[in-house]
Amino acid sequence: MKRNVNMRLRATNYWLLTLLVAVLSSYVTVWFQKKAVEVQTTIPPMLFLYEGDDLLVWGGWRTVSGYVAPGVSAVEIRCRRTQNTCTEAFASVFQHTEGQDLEASAYEYSVTAWTENGIEAVAENGMGECLDRILNIATQPESATVQWKPSAGCEGSEGHAVLIGDPL
Repeated sequence: MKRNVNMRLRATNYWLLTLLVAVLSSYVTVWFQKKAVEVQTTIPPMLFLYEGDDLLVWGGWRTVSGYVAPGVSAVEIRCRRTQNTCTEAFASVFQHTEGQDLEASAYEYSVTAWTENGIEAVAENGMGECLDRILNIATQPESATVQWKPSAGCEGSEGHAVLIGDPL
């Protein structure tokens, strides 16, 4: 009789151990699955393409000073000399525990200077009321920066970012 009780206790212990291992492996599997959902996001290559009098720039912004938004950004800038304008399409991918979000913006700039050394353009109130966005594109060496600051007589945050890109 005592032997039957010991065998039943031993069988119950094995059963509980098996259940514990199954529950723990389920949690570990779910944890690894959550990690697998995160997708590696890359920045577009930094690219300057000259099409006649127009310029196309690709890359991503890396904030040097000011507010640093989370996520990875991509940017495409198209400057048209005949229209004296630049258009910037900007997107950011934010990864968080619930998944990913995509935020997109577009900015219209008026070119203030276009020389063989580069382009300077301004989007007045481009980032909301009283916040200007200033774009500078250099042709030698090829680089670009964007700066944001309040208009005259306004208050707001300031900062700037430089163009970066993943290698081709």
